Amino acid sequence: MHDDDAAPPEPRRRARPALRVAAALVIGVIVVPFGLSLLVNGSGPTDAEGFVRAAFAVVVGQTIAIITATALWVGSILRRAGVLAQTLLGLAFVGVATTGVALIAREAQVLLERLGAG
Repeated sequence: MHDDDAAPPEPRRRARPALRVAAALVIGVIVVPFGLSLLVNGSGPTDAEGFVRAAFAVVVGQTIAIITATALWVGSILRRAGVLAQTLLGLAFVGVATTGVALIAREAQVLLERLGAG
């Protein structure tokens, strides 16, 4: 047997970058914030402490969503992804950041109303 007769090793299959980015976007923008809200709102009484806990869950969830969208967009720029990918992730970042800030502001207003200060 010669070394030339040996079959070349099969290349390792890598997940497609678009699939990994989409999965990270769904997990970071939808699953984690929603899970935090369910975890916090599903337990405890509806008193001042519960209202503050719920507000912090929204803030933390939206912060994670904004950081996820930012990291994916910056990552696409740094790895020199195609213009379409960079544009789509940039638009996703703008949408997630705008929505996240609006949700945080709304939750702050709701918290003030529930605590009787607004």
